[in-house]
Amino acid sequence: MSSSSDDSTIEQPPALPAEEFARAMVWLLRTQAILAALAAVGLALWLGRAEALAGIGGGGIGILLTAVAALRIVLSGNQASPAQLVTAFYRGMAMKLALAALLFAAVAYWFAGFFVPVLIGYLATLVAYWLALWRLQGTLVGTD
Repeated sequence: MSSSSDDSTIEQPPALPAEEFARAMVWLLRTQAILAALAAVGLALWLGRAEALAGIGGGGIGILLTAVAALRIVLSGNQASPAQLVTAFYRGMAMKLALAALLFAAVAYWFAGFFVPVLIGYLATLVAYWLALWRLQGTLVGTD
C-alpha cells in the first residue's frame, strides 16, 4: 500500500520574518495610538477634558495589551518551531486577557465614574485590528 506524495505534502505559507513582524507591530501600535487620540478628541468635544483623559487611559490599556502580547511572541525567538510559536502565541493571549481583566477591574473599582470613557478609548484601539486585517487582505491568501 503506497501513499501518494500529494496527500502527505501540505503547502505551508512562507514564514513571517522577524523584521516584517516588527514592522507590522509598530504599524499596529501606531494605528492604535492614532485611534485612541481621535477617540479622546471626540470625548473632549462631547463630554469634556476629564473624560478625554479617561479615553486616553483606555487607549493606553489597549496599546499596552497589544505590546505585551507581541513581546511574548517575540521572546519565543526566531528559531522557534511552529509548536513553540503557537504556544508563545497562546501564552501571550492568556497574559493579555489576565492583564486586561486586572486593569479593567482596577478602573471599575477606583475610577467608576470614568469607566465608559475608558471603555470607549479601549474599543477605539480594537478597530486597529480590523484595519490590519483589511490592510493584509489578499497578501496571505491569494485572491482573484
